[in-house]
Amino acid sequence: MRYALQNYDKKTMARVIGTNLSISRKTCRDIGVFIKNRKVEWVISYLEKVAEGTAPVPYARFNSKTPHHAPFGPSGYPKKASLEIINLLNSLKHGAQAKGLNTSKLVIMHAAAHKGARLFHPAGRERKNTHFELAAMEREEKKNEKPSTNNEKRGKQ
Repeated sequence: MRYALQNYDKKTMARVIGTNLSISRKTCRDIGVFIKNRKVEWVISYLEKVAEGTAPVPYARFNSKTPHHAPFGPSGYPKKASLEIINLLNSLKHGAQAKGLNTSKLVIMHAAAHKGARLFHPAGRERKNTHFELAAMEREEKKNEKPSTNNEKRGKQ
């Protein structure tokens, strides 16, 4: 299976794909939007809280008739999807470690959910099937400098 990520650098990035996962594609899409541009370690710990039911994942797109949970608004606790994505993130970390990348600086730069193969149950029901791919790269933390005030911008003190 091919990856959707186009500009992949084998030396500085790590990627992983989970095929035919028995999880909701819509939920995976919303989790992917939420975890993009975040550190892998933080995402793993947060998704463990989601699986326990103590931290919600915001639903950005498929959120009609969805209950609101503070601080995100429409959100939920997708336990099954969270556990599968944690497995993929651990695999991503191990792959990056094998390449010699610093796993504490890994940031997720690509997360995508795609429709998987169509598998049918008896009585014509279709099983949920999702391909989920992740890519991460090492990124330095930005150090926050002292915020400037309006007076400093104008040259006054």
